[in-house]
Amino acid sequence: MVKLAPAPEITPPEITVRLAADPAFAAAWAGSAASLRRDLSGFVAEAKKSETRERRADQVVEQVQLKLQAAADAAAAEAAEPSGAAAAL
Repeated sequence: MVKLAPAPEITPPEITVRLAADPAFAAAWAGSAASLRRDLSGFVAEAKKSETRERRADQVVEQVQLKLQAAADAAAAEAAEPSGAAAAL
């Protein structure tokens, strides 16, 4: 059986512009799974009207930022929890 190489990742121009403008979004985008980036890119690229692609790109940025904030909040909550030994006292 021959293994095929994964399809190349194609980022729509609407997302590329936002990546260049927002370093936090760019870092979160780079740190996300390739499958998520592919799905979100497809969501933007499949729209026929440029207005729809722009709106969807804004939604992608918002969703990635929400996930980034949720991860930061979870990390802060975990750091604030007392460890098992200190909690026993």
